[in-house]
Amino acid sequence: MNKKVVIGLCIGAIAVVGIIGAIIFRNISINQEKTKSLKNAENEVFTPPPTVTQSPLIKMGAVETSSVLLSIVSPLDKTITNTQTIVVKGKTVPKGEVMVNDKETTADANGNFSVSYGLEEGENPIMIVANDEEGNASEFEMTITYEPK
Repeated sequence: MNKKVVIGLCIGAIAVVGIIGAIIFRNISINQEKTKSLKNAENEVFTPPPTVTQSPLIKMGAVETSSVLLSIVSPLDKTITNTQTIVVKGKTVPKGEVMVNDKETTADANGNFSVSYGLEEGENPIMIVANDEEGNASEFEMTITYEPK
């Protein structure tokens, strides 16, 4: 191939990579905007964008330590709600033991879990711990604020 063809192909490849990167970045920004505020018929919930303030292994509510995955689907950290009872939902290893503060449950065969938890007025620290059969564990800590109507 001559030099001009090779240079043209390189420039074209760089342009394609740049366009793909811009599309991915735009989709991430749109998805983050959609999670800022959620409303349902009875309750208003404000959910700020996720922040990483703990271990660098924590990303968007997911923790992986040893071989135990712990992903929190809802609620997000720093949620403010006017509902006294929340449901902590997440995913871990199949049949893994899960503790949400003082409440214990076992994940289903797909690793899904759900625990209802009563809140007190103000800030409520919540610690979620998942264990597998080998004794490996992961934990995630969040704060949910209950502000009654």
